[in-house]
Amino acid sequence: MNFSIRVVIVLMLTILVGVSCISITKHEISAKELETKWDVLGILGFPMGWVVRVDAILVDGASTRKKEFDGRYLLEILKINGRKLSKPIITVFSDTTCQMSVNYDDRYAQVDGKPKKGLTSSMIEQINKNYVGQHYDLLVYETGRFTGPRLNMVPNELQGQGEGFGFETSIVIIKVYGQTAN
Repeated sequence: MNFSIRVVIVLMLTILVGVSCISITKHEISAKELETKWDVLGILGFPMGWVVRVDAILVDGASTRKKEFDGRYLLEILKINGRKLSKPIITVFSDTTCQMSVNYDDRYAQVDGKPKKGLTSSMIEQINKNYVGQHYDLLVYETGRFTGPRLNMVPNELQGQGEGFGFETSIVIIKVYGQTAN
């Protein structure tokens, strides 16, 4: 066998053995440490709680074809602090200003002045008319939370207990500067 082929084989075996010996360990930290010593970066690319200005389009969650977003509105973020994103970020939101509705029922109450449950498709079309697709200039921060139980129990005990363990983020609107031009 050629010397250079032997060297390549030995190098490949060495790399494979070395990679198989690498282990990734999780580190436990307390919630207090998370608050004081670490910055958790969100989907916006900034530490959670960091206030940023965004340009966003309001999106009907039903357009995503994901059941979890039916009946609610989402933000499609196009710019952060004036910087255009290469790929827009679509995310859930809440609004502390009470100017932006987060779901159909809130939007109907905002438009009609009174709440109504069980909206028809024509009612939804009407309330979405001058809302969905609009561009907004917003001051926001990102927050997050852990959801669901960890799988440290017998799986049968967890049947019907909802979502699995994970971490989800959302945007909180703290100021609506107004609608913007496309």
